[in-house]
Amino acid sequence: AGAYNYCNSLGNGYALPTRLRLINVQSGSGTRAVGGYLWSEWGNMATYGFANGNYWTSDAHPISSGAHFDVNLGSGQVSSYDDGAWLHVSCQRGL
Repeated sequence: AGAYNYCNSLGNGYALPTRLRLINVQSGSGTRAVGGYLWSEWGNMATYGFANGNYWTSDAHPISSGAHFDVNLGSGQVSSYDDGAWLHVSCQRGL
């Protein structure tokens, strides 16, 4: 909830991204490929100044109530954490 609220508080159409905005898989490890997915196209985002680690997505876990999926923008791994975990936040804005 904190990551979602943070992105929305920025206004101007900012929002917490979905998994498919960040990587080309719903679970497991992503693959490098062209297609409009941040990690899949650019690889390890620490190269571009992002903190290395897991970033929240807006996708709620379908089984674990109170958990959301995240993407590690260094390794391309998708996992999930309880909403109270301390993870990084990236916000997106449409053109």
